Amino acid sequence: MRAYPQDYLNDVVENQGKLFDFVAQNFPRKDTEDFIKTYMQSKTRKSIDEAQAYVNTMSAIELWATLSKQKIMF
Repeated sequence: MRAYPQDYLNDVVENQGKLFDFVAQNFPRKDTEDFIKTYMQSKTRKSIDEAQAYVNTMSAIELWATLSKQKIMF
């Protein structure tokens, strides 16, 4: 038995993918790979890893807004 339903995990992965697409489309001169590396070390990603529901249920745009408030630069 898993700790979380598969649909829930799929949503988290999908929203992160949408976040990466958002960055790639809106910042074409920036390196998306650098953003992903920075994101993976962010407080937001740590919250996702800790299964904090308020972060895990955020859309890609909400994730971006949260990262912007944390002044994540790439």
